[in-house]
Amino acid sequence: MKKLDVKVFILGPIETNCYICYSRESRDAVLIDPADASLEVLNFIAKNNLKLKLIVFTHGHWDHITGADYFKDKLKTQIACHQNELQLIINSSLSLSPFIGTGVRISEISKTLEEGEEIMLGDDALVVKTTPGHSPGSIILLSERNGFLFSGDTIFCQGIGRTDLPQGSETELVNSIEKCILTLDDNLRFYPGHGQSDTIGNFRKWYNKYWV
Repeated sequence: MKKLDVKVFILGPIETNCYICYSRESRDAVLIDPADASLEVLNFIAKNNLKLKLIVFTHGHWDHITGADYFKDKLKTQIACHQNELQLIINSSLSLSPFIGTGVRISEISKTLEEGEEIMLGDDALVVKTTPGHSPGSIILLSERNGFLFSGDTIFCQGIGRTDLPQGSETELVNSIEKCILTLDDNLRFYPGHGQSDTIGNFRKWYNKYWV
């Protein structure tokens, strides 16, 4: 029986998917990729009596982190990312924020995440899997028990993440996809950083046809 629910919000100037994943039973929740400040997100958390445990970045590009300090201040919670992504968050040029005419900076990263670490939501968990390539510290968050994952900009519906950005690597991205994504069940659903969700099976068909 699935115990975790997913709510998607499309935020920011390039329509980034921001997610709340929460336990139906405990009401524990995690906020993933807060692309911008949003009263809609705050109202959803309050209306559903959610207890936000953590804000998590799948990676540190500006369009996934801009709203982090807003939610940190409003909800009094911590911010987490992979250790290898700290350099992007500290250095606004690596987070690509100069492209929007401003430097996006995060006041504090309270926690760094490691491969295999579990983010507990009640008695269920999201498992951190490292997927470098789009950026050095990109991660996905996986719940095989509930049949879904959050893929950030590692994979999309009929697409993979860009590797022509600073510190991107096509070789690493392909390795991450083949090691961490294509080994999963076809029925598992992924929620990407942009665009619609899809299944691993559909992604596999696209990948084998257009990329291999």
